Amino acid sequence: MKKIVYTAAVLAVLPLIAGCETASSEEGLQSGTFTGVGEGYNDEIELNVTIGEGVVSSIDTVWHDETASVFDNAWAGISEDIVGKDSTEEIEVVSGATGSSNGIIAAIDEALEQSLNADGDAVAEASNDEDDTEEDTEMATSGELDLDQVNAFLNTSAGLGPGSIANEVQIIPHAHIDGPEHETDFYAFVNFKNAGRDYIKYQVSYLSCTCRSASVNYWQTAYVELSLPESREKEDIELKTLSFDTDSSDNYLAGFWGDSDPTPAGVSYETFKTEFIPHFVNKDASYLQTLSTIKDIDLNEYQDGEGRESFEIDTYTGSSVSANNIIRIVDAMIDYHAQDDFFQN
Repeated sequence: MKKIVYTAAVLAVLPLIAGCETASSEEGLQSGTFTGVGEGYNDEIELNVTIGEGVVSSIDTVWHDETASVFDNAWAGISEDIVGKDSTEEIEVVSGATGSSNGIIAAIDEALEQSLNADGDAVAEASNDEDDTEEDTEMATSGELDLDQVNAFLNTSAGLGPGSIANEVQIIPHAHIDGPEHETDFYAFVNFKNAGRDYIKYQVSYLSCTCRSASVNYWQTAYVELSLPESREKEDIELKTLSFDTDSSDNYLAGFWGDSDPTPAGVSYETFKTEFIPHFVNKDASYLQTLSTIKDIDLNEYQDGEGRESFEIDTYTGSSVSANNIIRIVDAMIDYHAQDDFFQN
């Protein structure tokens, strides 16, 4: 397998061999998280590769369809060996897992090439720009910042934002609703945004239950995956994953259930997880954004699907704060997701 080598010496020599051209960069690998795809034994393997200070700092699996035990064997060796390196030159395939190893290495190579060719200007914009930061700081102290300026400040004043060592963060508005269905303007915090091949994954924190003491106003954190539809139309966005515990790979505890378990009405988190939350998964925005509260969910719609015939939406009537604010935060996340550059093209 052809490996991509990023050391200065090799980059200087390669263009001289048979007149071939190769990717090069005076600055080397750019910091950030880059997605690469490689052909494994069964199908493509998709990885996120995070670069910091010119070397690989971590890699994460986005998707694969390999035999689990074989892939895990390949992953155990390669994911450890690649950390701290700037190329796959010294990475060897794992015995007994050649196909998966080659796919992982190829995916890393593709991500490294993206990092190598990353737009230096874009990376620079994501770093601290002294003039803009000073201006934003002055505006912040004078109380004149609007939400767009706050988000710009968060993503340019430190190690946060696109092209940085972290991911984009964002404060987004959402309409919180309490038990008596009083609506209040609130903000949620998107802590994580990372694009895959045909979806973007997010982590969002929001305050769900405000009807009890402030001492237990724990913020809920949802792991959300929203699709990037071929039509590039907002109404075709699908909710692919919604979780308050593990992400879609089951490798990371990306969510947090902030309400009591069970709720004062006696509904357990397990009931939410197995009955309520799955109703929204794989639904598109054209349906999801017609919902405001659980009263808008038709019982026949809610019971649609194998094994759901006995589920009752009225189960959540006494626990409507969490139930309704799940709907509200999904709605807010679709609005935010639709602002991605993907939908502007």
